[in-house]
Amino acid sequence: MAQALPLILAALAGLALVFVLTAMWQSMRVVLLGGSAEEASTRATKAGVGAAQKSRTAAREALLREKNNLLQAIRDVRFEHDLGKISDADLERLDAQYRLRARSVLAELDAQIAPYRDQARALLGVTEAGASVPAPAAEPAPAAEPALAAKDEPKSATAQCPGCSTVNDADAVFCKKCGARMASEAAS
Repeated sequence: MAQALPLILAALAGLALVFVLTAMWQSMRVVLLGGSAEEASTRATKAGVGAAQKSRTAAREALLREKNNLLQAIRDVRFEHDLGKISDADLERLDAQYRLRARSVLAELDAQIAPYRDQARALLGVTEAGASVPAPAAEPAPAAEPALAAKDEPKSATAQCPGCSTVNDADAVFCKKCGARMASEAAS
């Protein structure tokens, strides 16, 4: 029994190692294999969609992924410029490149949904020119009393900071730029 104990422990350790590696593979599979396109094609297969539809779905998923990547790249370039890592000329060049590609990706996505626009307009009850189909007449909403409406509205939609002259919301307690207490709040 004393000689078999190390073998049993080694076998259990091996099984535990296999279990841990399998669990790690399952959790990292989505990242390593690009799980979203895989899942989309699996969903399309389960729904009984044909091969042409699966390829359109995969192509659309790829375009959506590229669109999100381009938008993130635009934000990253602006952020790095704000940090001083990228010059103004580089910012303009990179921003123009990313935006040009983003426009073409958006145009491709728009072209993919173009056949479905007429169906959507019909469902929404909107004509081709954009005018809506008349809906059944409803009772008009009661008009608010002018004295109450004027009393409830704020005096101005913005307030200016006395310290740095930054325009803030009318209900701001502190300035969003310098953090000073707003004059309207200090008086009350």
